[in-house]
Order: sequence, then C-alpha cells, then structure tokens
Amino acid sequence: MSPRSIVGRILVVASAIGIALLAPLTSTVTTRLSVAPAQAVIGSASTADFSSDVIYQIVTDRFNDGNAGNNNPTNSSGLYSADKSNWRYYFGGDWDGITAKIPYLANMGITAIWISPGVFNVNVPVPIGGSNHSGYHGFWGMDFFVPEPHFGTWADFDELIAAAHSNGIKVVLDFAPNHSSPTLESDPNYAVDGKLLRNGTEVTRYHNDTAGYFHHNGDISNWDDLYEVQYKSMVGLADLKQESSPGHTYMRDAIVTWLNHGVDGIRMDAVKLMPLGWQRTYTDHIYANRSVFVFGEWFDTSSSPLWPDVKKFANTSGMSLLNFDLNAAIRNAFMGGSMVDLDAAVQRSDTAFTWQNQQVNFVDNHDLTRFLSEHNNTARLDQAQVFVLTARGVPTIY
Repeated sequence: MSPRSIVGRILVVASAIGIALLAPLTSTVTTRLSVAPAQAVIGSASTADFSSDVIYQIVTDRFNDGNAGNNNPTNSSGLYSADKSNWRYYFGGDWDGITAKIPYLANMGITAIWISPGVFNVNVPVPIGGSNHSGYHGFWGMDFFVPEPHFGTWADFDELIAAAHSNGIKVVLDFAPNHSSPTLESDPNYAVDGKLLRNGTEVTRYHNDTAGYFHHNGDISNWDDLYEVQYKSMVGLADLKQESSPGHTYMRDAIVTWLNHGVDGIRMDAVKLMPLGWQRTYTDHIYANRSVFVFGEWFDTSSSPLWPDVKKFANTSGMSLLNFDLNAAIRNAFMGGSMVDLDAAVQRSDTAFTWQNQQVNFVDNHDLTRFLSEHNNTARLDQAQVFVLTARGVPTIY
C-alpha cells in the first residue's frame, strides 16, 4: 500500500459513514489517487513534482522541543515562555524536535513536511497592542543568512534534512521575502527598526535606508488595489523593495543559502504583496540553483476583485498557489454548508489553473482559525480532510 493510501485509509476509516456526504458532487471531482502526476514544469524550469505527496505542515516552535539548550539563546534571550503561558513568546520547538519525530511522520504516511521560516528573526520584544511579541512564527526576519537560534544551528538543520530524506520525506521551507520586521514611521527606535543583517553584519535599517532596501510608502489601506499591496507596507512591517538592486541581490543570495542545505521545496509567503515580474525572475533563479517545488500564499478567493490576478499568477509566475478559493468552499461545505458550492469551486479550479494537480489544498493552516474552533465536530473535520486527500491537487495536513 502506498503512503498516500495509508493516510487516506486512516481518515476514511475514521469517517466511513460521513464520507457518503461526498455523493452529491458531480464527476468533475476526480479521485486523486487515480490521477497521473501533472506536468512537472510549472511555467518554468523546475522538474520537481509533489502531485503524489502528502504534506504535513509544522509550526516549528509549537511542535516538539528536542533541545532545551536553545530555548533561551544568548543572542535572542528573554523571549522564551518556559511554562508556555505566554503564546506570544517561544515555546521551545526546534529542528531537533522535528528530527526526533521523523519516524512518527513516516509511519503516518507523510511524504513531505512544511516547516516555519528558519531565518534569524527579530531578537528583541516587539510591543504590539500593549503586549510584547516575539518572532516565534518565523515571519519577522532580521538575518536571512543565519538560522534562528531558537530553532538550532546549521548542523541541526542539516541533520533534519538528512533524517527526513532517509525516511523518504521531503522538506519544504517557508520563506518570507516581502518584509523584515515591524517598525513605526514615527519611531526609529521601535524594536529593531526593521533591521537587516547579512551573516551578522548590519546592512540597513528602515529609518537609515540609504541604499534603498525598503519601500517608504506607508501602510496598505485598500487590499484590493494591486499597486498598494505590492508597494506599501503590511501592518507596519518594513516592506522590502525587491525591485531595487540591493534588495534583489540580498534575497537572491539568501534563498541560495538555504537551497544549498538541501531543501526540496519553498513555500513563498505573501506573494500577493510582491511584483509578479520580480517573482517570476526569483522563481527562475531558484530553479537555476536547485529543482524544487515552489508554492505561494495569495489569500484571496473567487469573490475578490483580484481573482483574475490570482489565476494569472498561478499560471505564469513559475510557482503554484495554496488554493484559498477551494479551501473556503471545503470549510463551508463540511461545516454544514452547500456541497453544490463545493462542486462549483472544484470546477472553478479546473478551469482557473493550468496545473491543477500542482495547486496545494488544505483545511487548516497557520493563517486560519482552526476548523474545530469554528465547528467543533471531529467527524466533519475528518471528512474535510478525506476530501483534501482525494481531490486533485497536493494535500496538506496541519
């Protein structure tokens, strides 16, 4: 039995009665297990193909603490919650912890893991809404060439890659080239002021940006204005100017650093917020260095005025997308909504995306309220996950 069949069998057994809810769907919902792999070249030079994989998403800090010695590192101290009472701080999860769980994941039938951004994040408290926050999630990068010390060293990361590969598991690294960390237009002393380092050497700060690493256009006010979302800042995050020579070079060199450590895929954060032309060039640069699977996050559905841009991006950027349109329909249907609407979303995906088998499907992820928090019914969650595991596209379990 294949790994996918094992995962599917576990969830099908868990919801054997409820899976009958899928019956009203039309024949356009092709069973995933019987579909041949899609064309591997996604508008660019990659030969990576995840169409037969099952991805397990891991928020590194919240998964498993394998090394207590890095819980409160000296170069990023005071941001650890030992009793796990402060969710805004680190809890201790690290790469050693994931490595220890690789056999468990392999026995589940998982063939790929998607882990949090691994770059060195802001290393001081960030005051937001009256409380201090840390970069435990990985999305407030400060040095994109150095590992986050709470997660481990390069040796720990290499050990994780080796353990995963020896168990037939690919590793997808989350990467966020849109921004660095929070800043304030009015206060250059706020947190680290969006500071960027390269291998420990400071190259710029938001309020001392003489080389032009950042946009300085204020915050986004209209999320349906493509110019605004690409050239303004997201809720105070120092917005990187990818089209500038220093910003472009910094991010090109940074991603190669991680590719050289053997990752098999890149999940690109916030692709809506960066120019399509630059991202196509960036994706080509990635593929020129290592043939990996790249998929991005564009948090819009077919009801958005930017839906034509979502489709254009998926079909021309060189990377796949997380399918938020199908996700919204899946969550609605299995929380008691319409199967007819779910069928329409499946058909919409088939017509919208040239490489439908390479789009990434999911029920839950780190950007959404958990399914069970909105609809406390584990049988329905199982049914939704069975749908994801058998529909066209790459399934993700969170």
